[in-house]
Amino acid sequence: MSSQKWFILALLIASGFGYLEWGQDQRAFFFEMEWTVFEKLLSNPSSVIHPLIILPLLGQCFLLWALFKSSNRNWVLKSGIYLLLPLFILVFAIGLLRLHSAIVLSGLPFMLIAIMLLRSVRKKK
Repeated sequence: MSSQKWFILALLIASGFGYLEWGQDQRAFFFEMEWTVFEKLLSNPSSVIHPLIILPLLGQCFLLWALFKSSNRNWVLKSGIYLLLPLFILVFAIGLLRLHSAIVLSGLPFMLIAIMLLRSVRKKK
């Protein structure tokens, strides 16, 4: 497996470990929230139709496609990153505004790996 594929795999893993807290005792990682979204998507699709839900899920699908595809189409990889990036920038900003280190640190791995991956794609051109 090439180094780019390892970066894509790391990016997918990092995207699942974004962390949010809200209210008194409510907190979840993104992979937990995704499971809830998939359950609701099957039972009541109209309840999960929102850009901050659909676009990151589509981004993860593009990253999975980029991980398992054999041809070298970088638009799929870039689209996956750019669809997920706004969510993680928002999470990072929320963590900074609330001065909550766990939220800030949960968004950093995704953003750093995405920057490294985009740089490696740019260098290959």
